[in-house]
Amino acid sequence: MMVDMMYIFVHFWQILT
Repeated sequence: MMVDMMYIFVHFWQILT
């Protein structure tokens, strides 16, 4: 799902920063 992908992306970004 697109929403799921976006959620994972945001979470990944938060972990990176």
